[in-house]
Amino acid sequence: MKTTPLDIISHANIHWTRPRDYDTFLTSENPYEYEADLYMILARYSTSTIKIVYIGKTYHQGVAERLKQKDHKKRFSKLKHKFKKHNFMISCGIITFGKGENMTAKKINDIERCLIYACSTEHSINTSNTMSLGIFNSSYDIRNSGYRCGLPRRIRFGIFVS
Repeated sequence: MKTTPLDIISHANIHWTRPRDYDTFLTSENPYEYEADLYMILARYSTSTIKIVYIGKTYHQGVAERLKQKDHKKRFSKLKHKFKKHNFMISCGIITFGKGENMTAKKINDIERCLIYACSTEHSINTSNTMSLGIFNSSYDIRNSGYRCGLPRRIRFGIFVS
């Protein structure tokens, strides 16, 4: 497939780490915490299937550091109220780009938007990017690996012409 002349396809691979208990994640050392650009908050009731309830980005900070910030504490309180009796977990998303591609804040934002849009369910408390992406002049080929917890293996967004 070819793209239109205005578009360049960004190839992103996201490796998701094994989910760890939310409280343990905040209080112990996490080997991937500073490599991660994205994270998922997951919820599970008893032995049921894990649900993705929030997807976020870190912006040059550790995941635990992000989770300890005021807005996130408020968000987690909302989650605990909405999903009583659920156990919460964190999975870190480590992004690598195709050869010669640089990581930028715009690409991280766009990828986060694509993930939120692709897995938006009644369980998610993400408020933005659930009805429309708002990404223009960019095309993405995103591959998820590792512990995807319900994320599609591949997400393609943009204008592709054959």
